[in-house]
Parts: sequence; structure tokens; C-alpha cells
Amino acid sequence: MQSSAVNAYEQAFESRLREAKVAFESVVQTERVEAGAASVKNFDFVLWPTSDAPMLVEVKGRTFHGTSLAGLKGLDAWVTFEDVEALSYWVATMRPARPRARAVFVF
Repeated sequence: MQSSAVNAYEQAFESRLREAKVAFESVVQTERVEAGAASVKNFDFVLWPTSDAPMLVEVKGRTFHGTSLAGLKGLDAWVTFEDVEALSYWVATMRPARPRARAVFVF
């Protein structure tokens, strides 16, 4: 089955979900929702660990600024303010119908 993920991090996460037989849906990233005067980005996946508790997932990569990993103690993980606002919006939108909905960032 071909992955619907758009980058290597999402592809790896999707593969892991399939291996673990976790129910999920990938979300179309090319469309944004207009919420008032703002445009809200979509998250990457909806996981359904139980039918009444969807988990909205934003998969994030890591950044590397350099030419060698020698001496490096770790890589910076990054989440933008827009990412936090978007997941907050989506959870608030979903909670009236699914009060146990939650959102997570996966690195």
C-alpha cells in the first residue's frame, strides 16, 4: 500500500501505525480552513485508539544546521506557534462531538 504522507517523517510514522494496526486517517495537507479572518493549517493524522477518543497528530521533524554530527549532543525539535494554534483550534472544534479528543505533537 502506498503512503499518503508527504515527507519522510510522516511516511515513517504512517508505516509504524500500520505495523501496530492502529486505526488512523491521514489528512490532506494542501487545503486550509478559513476560521474567521485566519487560515488554519491541517494536522497530519487522526488516530482512533478508541471510537470516542480521537487523537489529532502533527508529525514534526528535527532540524540540523551543520555539516557533521561529530560532537553533537542532539538535534533541535521545532514546533511553530502556528502549529500550536492550529491544533488548539481543531481540538476545540472537535470536542463538542468528541469530548475526549486530544492533540499531540510527534517527533
